[in-house]
Amino acid sequence: MNQVVKKDEEQSFTLIETVIALAIIAFLIVEVATVQGNAIVFNEFGRRATQASWLARRVMAQVEYFSTIKPFKELETSVVEQKFEDFEEYSYSVDIKEWKFPFASMLMMALGGGEGDAEGGGQGGNAAGGISGMIETKVKQVFGDEPIFLLARVDVSWPEGATRGSTGISYLMTNQAKVDQAILLLRPVYERLTKPKPVVPAANKANPQSTSPGEPTIPPE
Repeated sequence: MNQVVKKDEEQSFTLIETVIALAIIAFLIVEVATVQGNAIVFNEFGRRATQASWLARRVMAQVEYFSTIKPFKELETSVVEQKFEDFEEYSYSVDIKEWKFPFASMLMMALGGGEGDAEGGGQGGNAAGGISGMIETKVKQVFGDEPIFLLARVDVSWPEGATRGSTGISYLMTNQAKVDQAILLLRPVYERLTKPKPVVPAANKANPQSTSPGEPTIPPE
C-alpha cells in the first residue's frame, strides 16, 4: 500500500479558513447582485419618467393650443386620472385655475414700503395708494371680469410596484387676447405722439408774412 508523504512546505486550508472564505465570496456575490438589481430598477424608472415627461408635454401642447382658440375664462378646468389611449399604463391629470398676481401689493411695497405706510396717511403711502389705485382701475378696464393669468398644471403617473411614480410640468398663461385689444386701442395715441411734426422752411421762419405767387413784395421802410 502506497503511503502519501506530506512535505514540510505543503499546507492546506483548515475548516475555519474555508468557511470564512466562502462567507466573503457569498457577501461579494450578494452585493454585486444588489447593485445590478438597483441599476436595472433605476434604468427602468428613468425610462418611464422620460416617457411620462413627453406625454405631459403633449398634453400641455394641447392646453396651449386651446388657449389660442377658446375664450380665456373658459379654460379653467380640472381633469383627474385620465388614461392615454395609446399608453394605457400612464394616466394624466390637468388642473387649470386662476393665478392672481398682486399688482397693488407689490407696487405699494416698492413705492411706500408696505401697506402700513399707505394706511398711515404718509406722503409716500398716499402716493403709492394713488398709483396702485390707478393701476387697478386700468387693469379692470382692460381685462374686465376675465382672469389675467391662468396656471396650468399637468401630472402624469404610472404604476411603480406598490406605489405610483409621477412627473409634472406647469405653464403660466396670459390673457393675450385682452392685451392685444388694449394695444390696438392705444395705437392711434401712439401714432399721434410719434408722428413727426411738419418742417417749416427757413425762409418762412425769417419772414413769416409770406406772399402768394405774382403778388408784389413791399420792401420794408
